[in-house]
Amino acid sequence: MRNLFIRRYLIFFLFVFSIFLFSNRLPAQNIPFRFESLSIEDGLSQSKIYCIIQDRLGFMWFGTQDGLNMYNGYDFKIFRSEFGVLGNISDKQVISIYEDRQGYIWIGTYYGGLNRFDRSSGKFISYQFDPSNVNSLSNNTINSITETRNGELWIGTNGGGLNKLDRTSEKFTAYKYIPNDNKSISNDFITSIQEDRNGKLWVGTKDGLNQYDPLTNTFKRLQSNLKHPNSLSENVINKILIDHSGRLWVGTDFGLNLYDDVLGHITKYYHNPGNPSSISNNKVKSIYEDHFQRIWVGTEDGLCLFNKKTDSFTCFYNDPKNSKSLNENDILSICEERSGTMWIGTQTSGLNWFESVPKGFRTYRNIPNDPSSLNSNIIRCFCEESEEKGFEIWIGTIGGGLNLFNRRDNTFNVFKNNPKDLKSLSSNRVNSILKDKSGVLWIGTDKGLNTFDYAKKSFTHFNHNPLNPFSLSDNRINILYEDRKGELWIGTENGGLNKYDRLNNQFINYQKQTGKANSITDNQVRAILEDHNGVFWIGTLNGLNMYNPSKNEFTHFFNNPKDTNSISSNRILSIYEDKSHRLWIATVEGVNYFDRSNNRFIRYNRKNGFPNDIIYCFIEDNSGNLWISSNRGISKFNPISKKIKNFDINDGLQGNEFNYGANYKDNNGEMFFGGSNGFTIFHPDSIKENLNKPIVVLTDFKLFNKSVPIGEKVNGRIILKKSIAETKEIELSYRDYIITFEFAALHYLSPQKNEYTYTLEGLEDKWNNVGNRRFVTYSTLPSGKYTFKVKASNNDGIWSENGVEIKINILPPYWETWWFRSCVILLMGGSAILWYRNKINTIKNQKKILEIQVKERTAEIFEKNIELEKLSIVASETDNAVIIMDEQFNFEWVNDGFTKLYGISYDELVLYVGRNLIEGSKYENIREVTNFCKESKKSIRYENLLNAKDNRSIWVQTTLTPIIDDLGKIKKFVAIDSDITEIKQAEIAIKQQNEKIQAHEEELEAFNEELTCTNEELHYQREEILEQAEQLKKQNERLREMDEFKQGMTSMIVHDLKNPLNLILNVAKSVNPERQIQIMQQSGRQMLNLVLNILDVNKYEGSSMIISAEELPLARLLRNASDQ
Repeated sequence: MRNLFIRRYLIFFLFVFSIFLFSNRLPAQNIPFRFESLSIEDGLSQSKIYCIIQDRLGFMWFGTQDGLNMYNGYDFKIFRSEFGVLGNISDKQVISIYEDRQGYIWIGTYYGGLNRFDRSSGKFISYQFDPSNVNSLSNNTINSITETRNGELWIGTNGGGLNKLDRTSEKFTAYKYIPNDNKSISNDFITSIQEDRNGKLWVGTKDGLNQYDPLTNTFKRLQSNLKHPNSLSENVINKILIDHSGRLWVGTDFGLNLYDDVLGHITKYYHNPGNPSSISNNKVKSIYEDHFQRIWVGTEDGLCLFNKKTDSFTCFYNDPKNSKSLNENDILSICEERSGTMWIGTQTSGLNWFESVPKGFRTYRNIPNDPSSLNSNIIRCFCEESEEKGFEIWIGTIGGGLNLFNRRDNTFNVFKNNPKDLKSLSSNRVNSILKDKSGVLWIGTDKGLNTFDYAKKSFTHFNHNPLNPFSLSDNRINILYEDRKGELWIGTENGGLNKYDRLNNQFINYQKQTGKANSITDNQVRAILEDHNGVFWIGTLNGLNMYNPSKNEFTHFFNNPKDTNSISSNRILSIYEDKSHRLWIATVEGVNYFDRSNNRFIRYNRKNGFPNDIIYCFIEDNSGNLWISSNRGISKFNPISKKIKNFDINDGLQGNEFNYGANYKDNNGEMFFGGSNGFTIFHPDSIKENLNKPIVVLTDFKLFNKSVPIGEKVNGRIILKKSIAETKEIELSYRDYIITFEFAALHYLSPQKNEYTYTLEGLEDKWNNVGNRRFVTYSTLPSGKYTFKVKASNNDGIWSENGVEIKINILPPYWETWWFRSCVILLMGGSAILWYRNKINTIKNQKKILEIQVKERTAEIFEKNIELEKLSIVASETDNAVIIMDEQFNFEWVNDGFTKLYGISYDELVLYVGRNLIEGSKYENIREVTNFCKESKKSIRYENLLNAKDNRSIWVQTTLTPIIDDLGKIKKFVAIDSDITEIKQAEIAIKQQNEKIQAHEEELEAFNEELTCTNEELHYQREEILEQAEQLKKQNERLREMDEFKQGMTSMIVHDLKNPLNLILNVAKSVNPERQIQIMQQSGRQMLNLVLNILDVNKYEGSSMIISAEELPLARLLRNASDQ
C-alpha cells in the first residue's frame, strides 16, 4: 500500500506540474452535442442522480437522495418512503436500479435494503437485513444489482458482501471476504457486478476486482500491484462494464482500465493535463456502451467519449458561457434510451440529456477569450472564396467586421475597422459581401462600399459624395448583386438602387421620384435578383418592383388587403428563383410564390405549417427542396407536395432567430444560415429523420377528473387491478359517465414535438389528430363494448404503427339488460292479452248499453223537438233582444226582437259597435260584469241607458247568462235585453212626486204657526195627504215587485232552455247510428235557433200601474181639503 501511495503521489505531482504548462482547457469550436437539463424546477425530486435505467415499457427511472423518480418525458412520478405505510418503498435514498426479465424493478437503497416494485399493483416489497435470520439480506445498503442468464439475482452490498437471492424461497446466500482464503471475495464492499459471455460474474469491490466461477463456487482476484505493470491501476473500483466484444472496462479512483480476459492484458488510461485527448479525470464513476458501441465514461471532472480508432477521448465539460453545455462535470450515471437520447446524472445539478446522434447541424459562435473563434455572433452575410484559396468563407458581422473562416482548422481571421488606418475596413458593420467574376471582393457596410486587396490586406473605399451625382447614392449598403453581364448592383438603405459603371468608375442611381409612376417604389432596397429572362426584381420596404432594363421602367406590385392574389406584404426581405424558374419572395407576412402566367401571388404562412410569418432567406437543395430561414428556425419546404418540416434550436441551430441576407450555399452543397447567435452549417443530405417509432403508453385513468387508484375500491368496486399502463381491459358501470385517459409517447427527443391521434371504436369511425395534447375525456357513453386506441409520432413525424389500446366494457343499467327486457316483453304481452279480452267484453257491454241509450235518447229527442217547437214560437214572438256570444263574448247572432228594440241588424251591430261585447259596450262596469259571469258561471243583471238607431234613449236591463256543457266548460253566453224605459220613467215620476210632497210638507210646516188655530181641522186633511203619499209608495213598491217577477220569469225560461240544449248536444255525441246522429244534430241546431225568440216578458207587464203627475197650487189644495 505504501508503494501504491508513493506512485500515486509522484503521478499527481507530475500532473500538477503539467497544469502550469497547459493551464487552459481548449474549448471546442464546434461541439457536436447540445446538452439539455432537467432539475428540481422541472419536477425532479432531488439533484443527485445515483442511477438511471429505462424499463421495458419505455419509462425512465432515476434514483436520487430524495426518492425514486419515474419519468414519461413530461411528468415525474415520485416514490418516497412513508413510515408505517405498507407497500411503499423502504427508503427515499435510491442508489441502484435494475429491471429483471420478468419486468420487476429492483431498487437498492442506502438504508432500507432491497425493494422489488410490481408495476401491476404499484406496490413495493422490501427485503432487509435481519440479524436473527441467516438467510436474510446481509446488509441494507445496496450498491449494485444484476440478473444472470439463468435468472439468478445478485446483489452487491456496502459491507455485507455479495448476495444471491433464491426467488422461490426468497432466501439470500451471502458471499463474504474470508481472511487467508484467496478463493473468497476480496472485499465485502461491493460496488459493481457484471456477467460475461461465459457465465462468469465479475465483481468490483473497494479492494480489487473479482471473477466468480459458479461451477467451482470460487473467486479469482485481480488487484493493483506496483511490481506488476499488467495489474489494475487502483483497487478502489467504482464501476465495471463488459462491452459487446467481451472486453472488461474497469473504472477506479485512479484511472480507467481495459482488461482483455483472453489475452490477460490491461490497458490503463490516465488524465494528462497536457493532452486534451486524454481522459478528463482519473476518478471514474460511471461507464456505459451505447447502441453504436461507443464507450462513454463519466468522471469526477467531465464526460468522455472514447475513440477506438485513435485510442483517445473527446471530453465534454461545463461551460458557464454556453447554456447548451454540460451543466456539471461530476458525472455519477449514464444511460441511453431507445429513441437515441443519452442521459447523464450529475452529483449536484440533476440530469443532462442530449441526442446521441446529432441531427447534422453544426453551429459556430463566439467563444470568449478565444481569439481564433468567431468574433461576433450577429451574422449578416456569407461569401465563399475560390478553390485556390481553400474555399474559405467570408462572414460579415454586426460589430465584428469581416471574419475569414478557415474550414480546415475551424479558425477565424478577423478584419476590422481601424480609425487610424484609412485603408482598413470602413466599418465593422458588414451587411453584404460579393466576389465578382473578375475576382474582386466587394464588401458593403453601413459606411460605404469596400474592395479588398488580397496582396496588401487593405481596403479601397467608395462613398457617397453630395457634390457628385455619379457617386454612391447612400453609404449604408444592404445588398450587393452581380448580374449575368458582370455588372454590379447595389441596394442601399435610403438611396435607392445603384449600378456601378466600371468603365467610367461611376454609379448610376435609381431612386423614387415623386410624380413619376414608373420609378422605383421606395429607396430602401433589401433584395435584388435577375431571373432567367433577364428581368430584374427589386425588393424594397414598400413594394416589389419588376425592372425592365430595355425600357428603364419599373412595374410595381403592392399588397391589396382586399385581394388575396396580391403579394402578402409590401416589406420585401429577399427574392429567389429556383431551378424550375419559380419565383419566391420572402416578406414579413410569409412566403409568396409569384405565378407569372396569371400574374398572381400564392401565399404560404403559419396556416400552412410554417413556424413564423417573418421570412428571411431561401436556398434550394439538390432535391428541389427549399430551405427557408425565419424568426422561428429553419423550414424545409417541398414546393411540389407542400410538405413542411421545421427545425429549431433544439435540433442544433444557432438559435431560432435568423437574419435577412445571411444565407449561402457552397460548391459542395453545404448551406450556411446566420442569425443573432452565430451561424449554422449543414448539408441537406446529412439531416436525417429519427426513425425510432415512439412507444405509446397510457399514464393515467380518471373518473370524474380523479385518478383511479390501483387495487382500491371506487364506489364499492375495484376498477384497476393493475396499473393503467398494463391494463388491457376495464369494466365500468353506467354511473361512471365521465372518464379520462392520459397518454404519453415515450420518445424523449423534443417531447414537445410528439403528436397524438386517437379513436374510440364503437363510438367513432375516424381518428382524431390532437397535436401534442395528451389526454381525452368522454362523457355519457352508452352501455356497450368499446376499444380506445392511441398512436403517436416522434419529433420528426414518424408515427407508431400499432400504438396502445384498451378495451372498455360499460355495463348497462338493469333496465337495459336482456333479462329485464325479456321480463318486460313477457309482462307486456300478458297484459296486452288481458287488455284485449277485457276490451272485447267491454265493447260488447257498451254495445248493449248503447242500444238501450239510443232508444231512450231517440224518445227524448222526439219529446224535446216538440218542446223546441213551442219555445221557437215563444222566442220568435218576444220583444226582448236576444244576443248569443262565444266564450270570449264575441257576437254570433241576434234575434228579431234585437232589431225591433234597437233598430239595427246583426251586421249593423258589428259595424257600429264592434264584434265584442266588452270592447263595444258603453257600460262602465262591463269588465267586472263579464268577469263575474265567466268566473262564477252564474247569471248577472245590469242596467244601462242606450240609444236606438232613431236616437231614442232606451233604458235596458240586461241578463247575462253562461251556457255550460256537461264537462263544466262555458260554451256560449246569452244576453237578454229588456226595455225598462217606462219603468224607469215611472220611477223618475215617483221620485219627482216625492220631492214635491216633501216640498209641500216643508210649506205646511212653515204655515204651522199661522194655522195653529185651525190645526185640529187640518189634522185630518194632513193625515189624508200622508195616506195618499203612502199609497204612492206602495204603488211604487208594487211596480218594483212586478219588475222582479218579470226578471225571475226570464231567468226561469233561459234555464229551461239551457238544459234540453245541452242534453240534445250530448246525445248527438254518444249515439252511433248515422241516421240518429243526423236527427239529433238537426234538432240541436233547431233548438239553438229557437233561443233567438225566447222570453217575452211583456206578457207580464199587463198588471203594471201607470201614474200620471199633475201640478196643483197649494192654496187650492188647502181649500179643497177645507171644503171636504
